[in-house]
Amino acid sequence: MSFLYNPTTPDELTKYYLVWILLLMALHIIYDWLHPRTPDLTASRLTNKINEIFSASSAANSLLLCLILLNGFKTHPLFSSDAIQLPLILSGLVGFVVGLKGLIPTETSSR
Repeated sequence: MSFLYNPTTPDELTKYYLVWILLLMALHIIYDWLHPRTPDLTASRLTNKINEIFSASSAANSLLLCLILLNGFKTHPLFSSDAIQLPLILSGLVGFVVGLKGLIPTETSSR
């Protein structure tokens, strides 16, 4: 189970992403289901959760990079393999998309 906090091979990296994304999505769905201000959870509402899947994968990716940094980035086994490219590319794309979204002009409310 060390792949949950220190994946060292591409296979463990795949398991890491699968477990963390599913865990974060499950937490979101449970919170959404129990929160009194959200509508009732139905199967049709579950199909509209693409933003939450994106957020879960972004959070899992950020956690992975933090864990690799804490375990010694230069000496970490993933650093010398091609598998490290995936988290770095995902981080870059997520940052780019979030940055672009922040640049979209929005109407401000006047008080």
